[in-house]
Amino acid sequence: MKELFVELLRNEHPPKGSNVFYITEIVNCPLVSYLEMGPFSFDLLAGTAIHEWFQNRFVLKDNNWKMEYRISWEIDSYVVVGKIDLLNETGKFLVEIKTGNFSPSHVLQLRAYLNKFPDFTGFLVYIQKKRGVDYEDAVKVLRINVPLSLKELALLVDNYITKKGPPSVEFCSYCSMPCKRKEGVLVSVWNFDGV
Repeated sequence: MKELFVELLRNEHPPKGSNVFYITEIVNCPLVSYLEMGPFSFDLLAGTAIHEWFQNRFVLKDNNWKMEYRISWEIDSYVVVGKIDLLNETGKFLVEIKTGNFSPSHVLQLRAYLNKFPDFTGFLVYIQKKRGVDYEDAVKVLRINVPLSLKELALLVDNYITKKGPPSVEFCSYCSMPCKRKEGVLVSVWNFDGV
């Protein structure tokens, strides 16, 4: 029985090639990505279940919605892959569902998706993990309209590969990971337009 469960977990996130990166890896501080990446994460599994619950209901309600829409970019000899949680080509909407707290990396991820769909409006939808709140307080929405340029995406790939750190963003104030960067080193604020 255990083998069946382990196999299901392995298949959910199969290994990838050394020149392939998930967008969620490169939009984070490389220090965080390397510390958090492991073969299993309960939060990731719970988040996946919540994503699927909302995605299925959107698709059942309106067949113009597509879920887990796969996209990719070729940057030099690397490939960056991503999955848009919900895409509606008729309404020109992208929706990225998050089950954690706000992070600048979420904005970068959605802006990267908007690179492929520059005429669309993107929405970050946060489903709060709090108990005892009403429905209105359980959902927070942030609207994003500014796509990430290919140059900015290439910089994220370079920062990830060389482990330079977050791309001029105040990541440290949102991060819960212990690291030397927090010991008096302040990362500069956003330098991207429109966010």
